[in-house]
Amino acid sequence: MNLNQAVQQHLDLTARIKSLNEQRSALGNAILTGMDEQETSFVVGTEDDHGLKKVETVRWTLNQKAVKEEMGDEWVTAHSTQGLVTSLRLSRDK
Repeated sequence: MNLNQAVQQHLDLTARIKSLNEQRSALGNAILTGMDEQETSFVVGTEDDHGLKKVETVRWTLNQKAVKEEMGDEWVTAHSTQGLVTSLRLSRDK
């Protein structure tokens, strides 16, 4: 497989994954609605005893803009870390 073929396969898989994620999200929403209607927090699948459990957690997020305003850029920089992230981004041209 040459580089262009690998790129095309990557693009094809990315499109399929996006579609699958959209389907999964829609199913998840329907399942959560059904669980709420049935007042249950676990639903077993059809193949074995595995199923889906509704779990609720609280996620904390930091308002970076507010922290910068209150503590200043220097404080934020001193208490932050940086790391190089390499990724592939869909693009029309170089």
